[in-house]
Amino acid sequence: MGSGGIAPYGLTDFHPDEGATERVVLANASHRCVPADSSRFGRTAAHRVCALDGFPTLITDTPFPAELHTALSRAGTGVITA
Repeated sequence: MGSGGIAPYGLTDFHPDEGATERVVLANASHRCVPADSSRFGRTAAHRVCALDGFPTLITDTPFPAELHTALSRAGTGVITA
């Protein structure tokens, strides 16, 4: 599952229908993993999908800003940098 943006308060999307679909997927998935490349960091889209504790794993391409790192740590979200 992708995202429009990921910020310290959560995962967001630009389209309401996609955000609603992402919430259903997260609620019903056996393992919730969100890929987000560095262009998504600190980016805010209009529709909130979930808080950072709404998924256990974030997969990304580069290290991320300190503020987001702190928020992910507090949420208990693991990070895989590929």
